[in-house]
Amino acid sequence: MAVTPREYTISYGSQVIGATLAGGSRTILDGLHTLRESPEDFEVSFSFVLVNEAKNESSYASDIVTLEGNLSLIRQDCKVIYNPSTGSAVNVFAKLFSDNTALNTRCEIEKTEEAASGWSRHYTVTMSGDLPASENVGLRDFSFTVDYDQSRRRTLTVTGNYTPVVSSTARAQYTANVEARIDTVTTLITGDWPDADHPATEVESTDDTNQVTTFTRTYKELLVGESTSTSTLDHPDIGDQFFTIALKTLSAESNPNDPASVPGQLEAKYKGWINAETKKGVSQLKTLYKNTILPWILKNMNDVKAGGVVGFTDATVTYNTADNIIEANLVGVAVSGSQFISRTVKVTTDINFGRIIRRVTEIVPQKTALGVPKSFVFQGEKIVRQTVVTTTTYRNSPAGTNVLIPTADKLGQFSGGSVSFKSKKVQLMARKFEQEQKQTQIAGVGNKVRVTDSIVTEVFELIDGI
Repeated sequence: MAVTPREYTISYGSQVIGATLAGGSRTILDGLHTLRESPEDFEVSFSFVLVNEAKNESSYASDIVTLEGNLSLIRQDCKVIYNPSTGSAVNVFAKLFSDNTALNTRCEIEKTEEAASGWSRHYTVTMSGDLPASENVGLRDFSFTVDYDQSRRRTLTVTGNYTPVVSSTARAQYTANVEARIDTVTTLITGDWPDADHPATEVESTDDTNQVTTFTRTYKELLVGESTSTSTLDHPDIGDQFFTIALKTLSAESNPNDPASVPGQLEAKYKGWINAETKKGVSQLKTLYKNTILPWILKNMNDVKAGGVVGFTDATVTYNTADNIIEANLVGVAVSGSQFISRTVKVTTDINFGRIIRRVTEIVPQKTALGVPKSFVFQGEKIVRQTVVTTTTYRNSPAGTNVLIPTADKLGQFSGGSVSFKSKKVQLMARKFEQEQKQTQIAGVGNKVRVTDSIVTEVFELIDGI
């Protein structure tokens, strides 16, 4: 096969085309090579002939195996070298996997063997590979999407991939540069967003040679602050959080004309995903909850109910150290403008019809061994008694801590009130007054709060007339 000698050699890894192999076979470039290069990848195509110059079938076969084995490797350096008859060799094209100027290099081989002689074999080879984005700190692909939920809260999703630069790896370029790039996006779309280093989720994938790092990050728009700080909505230790407050009105008896004074029960449910890169372990999670999360919860509870949280009647905090999650369920009582919290009134009416039973010795026969005595019934006085038990809960204590003495201005019943009984107005005659006060302490905001339960028992007789 006739070929034109060239002053070029092309190398792929350790295999040099245009040189002699160890077994004496010679590779001779055939024709011109072609080069295609884009910002993303490159391709070099050329042809050559492997000639059995040693006229030795065994060594020729060995050289074929070596040649084709070398060209079948991946991730090798690619060079086109000019070798003038005088002077030094010059690399006219060099894309090296070894120094990150080429990525994932590979070869495709086509071969044609001369059927008659077996003394030569013709090859067409294409060397190709991907190129790093060295002119953009390694960022080769980048895109973002913005999703809106039903309340128009936005979720930002950023995707892309980084490649190495000459002196660094793909993952190093990603770590060093991605957050600055994301900052430009959040500035573009405006709004309040977490800092770029606080994504809600992050997926990062790097190949085994650290030449391509692909990433996806999501960020959730901040509608409220993650702490009590007024300078920023974002908190570096909190990745994301879920928070609800339920308000239950207890009673309007304290001042029905002033809704703000109506006592309420607040139940707050919190779940926070804590940044494990800054806080982890029970001790650090407890400190974060005490100094940052709890004050933030209380502030929001105060905003929901004027007057704020008087005290907690129940508080449960869970530290999930395996997943770095803090959960809290707080139940508190909130009152403003009044000491009053709640009141329960229980009325019991006891009727004695005045029947007096007198038993006699005569026994009515029964099937059982016991007998049933006969009785005479006489009509005595009828008494109707009404017992009123009022339980009132106060913040701190009632106006006085001593037992209340009933007076006409406080308890009108004792000065001769009236009540409807079986659709008829009857008079009340006080027979008994009893009060019990029970004081307890519950956890409050910054201190303990004293709560007093006042239990008043009043007994009256209902009289039609005196």
